[in-house]
Amino acid sequence: METSRRQAAQTAEIFTRSGLNARVVCSGELDADVVIGSR
Repeated sequence: METSRRQAAQTAEIFTRSGLNARVVCSGELDADVVIGSR
């Protein structure tokens, strides 16, 4: 899920509380922050 750098940790916590393994990936080149959730 695309998110802001400021909200990435909170988004990852929501994923974790929902039973997912959360990983935050940031790209300076694309100026993008994404939280990836998997089981």
